[in-house]
Amino acid sequence: MSGDRLTTKIRVWFRDHDMFGHSIALNFQKQGDTYNTSIGGFFTTIIKIVFSVYIYLIFKRMVLIEGTENTSVSSTLDLTKEPELNYAETRI
Repeated sequence: MSGDRLTTKIRVWFRDHDMFGHSIALNFQKQGDTYNTSIGGFFTTIIKIVFSVYIYLIFKRMVLIEGTENTSVSSTLDLTKEPELNYAETRI
């Protein structure tokens, strides 16, 4: 019996956090202007968690100055070993 009560509490909690509830013209089941569902609340919770993690990672990167690596590779070329090249043939 307490499992049923816990399931009902979880379902009500998800329903209270539903941001996908549709507006209705009537006061449906005397619960207000929107009709919220447990599924909508579940997906709302998932979206909020994903956004929170994303914002945390971006903020962490900003504060700790992570991911700001610039990489460059340089090498020398001995032009005396290269053949002569006519500029008109390069099509630049």
